[in-house]
Amino acid sequence: MKHLIEDNLAPDNVSWIDKPKGVARTFPHFDALGAYRMPPSGVSLWIAMDQIDQNNGCLFYEKGSHKKDYPMAYPLPGYDEDNENAMAIEVEPGDAVIHGAKTVHWSKEQVDYRQRQAMVYVYWGASSEIDPARIDNSRSAEEYLNGKTV
Repeated sequence: MKHLIEDNLAPDNVSWIDKPKGVARTFPHFDALGAYRMPPSGVSLWIAMDQIDQNNGCLFYEKGSHKKDYPMAYPLPGYDEDNENAMAIEVEPGDAVIHGAKTVHWSKEQVDYRQRQAMVYVYWGASSEIDPARIDNSRSAEEYLNGKTV
């Protein structure tokens, strides 16, 4: 992960993700949207606990999106999920997927409500600095600042 972001790592949070029936899909976004560190260089390590495919809500990524500038909005307004660079990432239990904080990703509506569990580990680049103006908009900043991260 250090190699991918060309920086040391500052741990942020660990999340358990699931999409049981009734939970809305994840719309196109990038993780730097909620960043409280600037510049928002970071990486997420997504580890599948279940088989996750297009029927039960796998991740989609836009190849090359980390090089583009998108508005700071969730979901991304007018985003074309079927663009030529969109890729479905189907995984088996134990598979790991890593994406940068500026990579656009999403899931689509499930048609098969099998379990879709994953663990996500989020890190920021250690050389990025905490931006006091952005702390109030971050869910994990308070925990990070109080030393409650792993």
